[in-house]
Amino acid sequence: SSFHARINNNAAGCNTKIYGSPDLSSIFRLDGPIHDTVDISFTNHHELKVRYQSVHGNIEKIFKGRFDRKGRFVFFHSKKRLEIPPFIAIIYSRVNWERVRISLTPDRKFVHIHSKWDHSGNILIFGGGNIGSYRAVFNIF
Repeated sequence: SSFHARINNNAAGCNTKIYGSPDLSSIFRLDGPIHDTVDISFTNHHELKVRYQSVHGNIEKIFKGRFDRKGRFVFFHSKKRLEIPPFIAIIYSRVNWERVRISLTPDRKFVHIHSKWDHSGNILIFGGGNIGSYRAVFNIF
């Protein structure tokens, strides 16, 4: 089924203050300064269209993803994983993924976005990186 909504670019609420208040331009990696609203639409089970106005004019980005069994749309900005040996990374690993989940409230007044990332790695017992997540709520107009 198709869905279309105009959403406020700034979050109405967020579960963490560590990463600041997220906006749709950072979540969707939109270029340049944008207006206060972003249009999103799901055209089929594998595609999310994001339309916005910037100083460069009207721009549309398409994200390939899927709906999970709970009805949330899930897509990845990046999804890379290298492990030696496979599955048990005791010698070397490099992980780099960013996942975004989008869901609607039952009354369709708000959009919930859950962003989670893992940029980490290890060589033998030495490891480091950045792992985090946040949940944000955006108003639908």
